[in-house]
Amino acid sequence: MDESYKSSLNYEFLIACTQRLQNLLSEHGKDDVSLRALYEILEPLFKKIYQKQLQDGMDESFINGIISCAGYQISDSGLDIYYPDLKILYSDFYWEIQGIGNHPERKAGQYSRNSVKEEKYRKG
Repeated sequence: MDESYKSSLNYEFLIACTQRLQNLLSEHGKDDVSLRALYEILEPLFKKIYQKQLQDGMDESFINGIISCAGYQISDSGLDIYYPDLKILYSDFYWEIQGIGNHPERKAGQYSRNSVKEEKYRKG
């Protein structure tokens, strides 16, 4: 891994989480303006993730600004109520982008919770 990369990130997991979140937003965003707005908030971060351009220290305010704004958009607009799967996928994305969701003993897309409902959404 290039030393300029954010070392605490597991890009394999982060990209998997990003793809699932992006797919949900794209699929449901056709009919919901709030989801389209959420996608637009997250899009600059999605691009940096796919290009593996997140760096230690340099991007902390960029990341925190976007995920805070997105989190408020989800909870304050009630999207988490209308789309419970969004809440689950965003939570996975949030932990991975913070670098706290690293699970090197597991494969990307495999999570520790045993809830059948939650696992259905996480497997994409």
